[in-house]
Amino acid sequence: MNEKILIYPYDRHFLPIIKYQAHPTNWQICKLVSPLGWGLNGKDAGSVDFDEPLGIIIESDFTKCLTECSAVFFTQSEMQLDFEKFIKPKILKAVKSNKNIYTNITLSDEQYNEFSNICRESNVQFKYYCNSFEKKCINDYDPDYRIETPIVTIMGMLEGINKFEVQLLLHKFFTEQGYNSVLVSSRNYSMQNSCFPIPAFMFDNTCSEIEKILSFKKFIIDIEKKYRPDVIIIGIPGGIIPFDDVDHNGFGVTAFEITRAIKPDATVLCTYTENFSSTHWEHIKNICRFRFSSEITVAVRYNMLLVFSGLGSSDESKFLLFDPKEKDFPITSAIPEMINRSESQQMCEIILNTLAENATSESF
Repeated sequence: MNEKILIYPYDRHFLPIIKYQAHPTNWQICKLVSPLGWGLNGKDAGSVDFDEPLGIIIESDFTKCLTECSAVFFTQSEMQLDFEKFIKPKILKAVKSNKNIYTNITLSDEQYNEFSNICRESNVQFKYYCNSFEKKCINDYDPDYRIETPIVTIMGMLEGINKFEVQLLLHKFFTEQGYNSVLVSSRNYSMQNSCFPIPAFMFDNTCSEIEKILSFKKFIIDIEKKYRPDVIIIGIPGGIIPFDDVDHNGFGVTAFEITRAIKPDATVLCTYTENFSSTHWEHIKNICRFRFSSEITVAVRYNMLLVFSGLGSSDESKFLLFDPKEKDFPITSAIPEMINRSESQQMCEIILNTLAENATSESF
């Protein structure tokens, strides 16, 4: 039986999950609720990213929408809300209304135990989708094992450039083509059987860089042995280069660690809209080639502009979304790898053909 789900607080962070149905198969998403101050009330769900309409209208009255669902999914969001002031009271209200509670918001052990106990006492379900496995580095590593499954990596020039959408799109594409696809997501949660979050040890300060690299390779080896996939898609958290001294995007450290653990057979780079010169683009390709051992197979340009409003604070450099139907920024012919977001099907075909060519060349 389908479960009617209310999503709160909804913004563009959750859009790819609806668009590609990357949620449990028994979910029927019936309500999307955003705080009134976010300016999304009455708009179509796809409008948060100037995407195609999805036919679901965003609402702002949480209490009213609560009467029309059987469960509430409290989600991470790009626009931040104070947990104690806005999220916790609604969790308690939903429990009091006998609604099941699901969340991917990172909780402390104390918060997890509190909500788990409250739900159990009220005879409603509580499910925590945030990464709770592979917290410690894996020690039993076989240096002679060779990963045979083709690997596609998804990188972002900076953090926040729709990497997750590309991951879900490719995963859906390969699955519909009849391939056994496994996704290791750049996000710290997963809600599908064939998808896994990046293991928590990659962000554990008690693990050395060498331990993280060897452990991640063992993590992928275990996936290959257990699931025998035809392709493994890996979304890499963070960006590949610092934006400035404040917005450092992790200095590309996670991308470096992951590409030391595995060798990509194809790489997608997600980037913002910019009039890249051929010299600048060649520099970016060389960063990927020599720092991350990755050749850019295709670069997907999203309808996002960098906006500069000052120096000295990470809050002062942001992306500005624009409607690509109203404003066009032609791609220079000097960058043959780059396509627009609207050409996503072409991206999938390019990746598939690249993997096929690699398999053919390796057979000789």
